[in-house]
Amino acid sequence: VFSPSEKLDNPVALHLVFCQVVKDVSSSACIRMNREEKRKLQQLIDGYGVTSSTLHSNNIKLTMKRNVVDVAKEFPNYFSRLFPISGGRNLPNVQLLGVSHSGVRLTILGVPIQSFFLNTNNIFEDIAEVSVPRSSTIQILLRNGGWMTLYSHKAEKIRNMVERYCVEAAQGGHEYVRAVADYVTRESTLLSFRENDIIRVVKNRNLHLDK
Repeated sequence: VFSPSEKLDNPVALHLVFCQVVKDVSSSACIRMNREEKRKLQQLIDGYGVTSSTLHSNNIKLTMKRNVVDVAKEFPNYFSRLFPISGGRNLPNVQLLGVSHSGVRLTILGVPIQSFFLNTNNIFEDIAEVSVPRSSTIQILLRNGGWMTLYSHKAEKIRNMVERYCVEAAQGGHEYVRAVADYVTRESTLLSFRENDIIRVVKNRNLHLDK
């Protein structure tokens, strides 16, 4: 999952994501891409001469890897965190809510997963408020006056992620990291966090450090 302003600048990280995309394109187990999306990526990969034997070759330039990853980022479900939800009587077919760098989408679980509720490219800017009135209920209010009520046992996690992404999309230019393990401390000057929490890295001017 990418955050709205996250950049894949590290060559090693870019290579790992590139390898993941290439393998998923040819895998029937990957249901986050539909047939047309896989076909589009396969054409690009074939054009670059990428095969399983040349995947780690120095002949595959960084620009080629970035182009492949950028195309995959255009697909609505591939780089997306999916939450199980119910849309109730108003949206009876909804089974999943996907949150990605490009927005929030309601989806139908299938093979492949199908998005049926797509918003504008500025979806995070279109969200006015996200609330959890009850433990398993989440409400999303849009700036145009529209709203959605969804039901999920992960309502709090959905709200927290969407709110963080809304802030980042509005401000931009921040660096974020994802926690790889829990860290709990009683020290008031240190930050406690849980595995997979997204943490914003800020400069500490008082210590005259870069971050």
